[in-house]
Amino acid sequence: MNFDYLPMFSTGALISDLVLDSNIKEDVLNYEKTHISRKVSNVGGYQSNLIDMEEPWFKELKEKVVDAVNWASREVYALESSLKVGGAWVNINRDKEYNEWHIHDCPFSAVYYLDVPKDSGKICFESPSPLGLYVFGGMGEDGRSADSRSEFCIEPKSETLVIFNGFVRHRVEPNMSEKNRISIAMNLYTDKNYLKG
Repeated sequence: MNFDYLPMFSTGALISDLVLDSNIKEDVLNYEKTHISRKVSNVGGYQSNLIDMEEPWFKELKEKVVDAVNWASREVYALESSLKVGGAWVNINRDKEYNEWHIHDCPFSAVYYLDVPKDSGKICFESPSPLGLYVFGGMGEDGRSADSRSEFCIEPKSETLVIFNGFVRHRVEPNMSEKNRISIAMNLYTDKNYLKG
């Protein structure tokens, strides 16, 4: 008996190198010193309130992320409308700090990894499929297709950008290094959330 596999619903993540012309690491660390932390999904660690979109050090990153996400929305997701950054914040996880399971209330999210030491924690996504969660179980062991995993983890490196659907639950593993893991997360929105027909 022969079957054709028809991928009906797909949720993926896009990952790419993203090198900035300016070095914003010191700006981000200084930002932490002058802006209070909030508690959202972070267990320990620093999570800023929303960054002012006019913050000078944020401008180049914002423009490059918007370009990348708009390319992805056209070429990968077939969206006709443009996306823009609706909110962004700094995350700094130190020794043993992490982020619990959460979602973002937006069509797309992006995370720019500014500094990712070895063993500082992967970003992990939970399968939105009950089949992956309840039938197959497991945590994405080698040799299993992404469709049958309950969790899919990405180990980012410094100067990379990860784009994903905001509705996908995700978490960040504990930082097991003795160095800071620094990222900037963004929510992206569009006025017209429809697909080309």
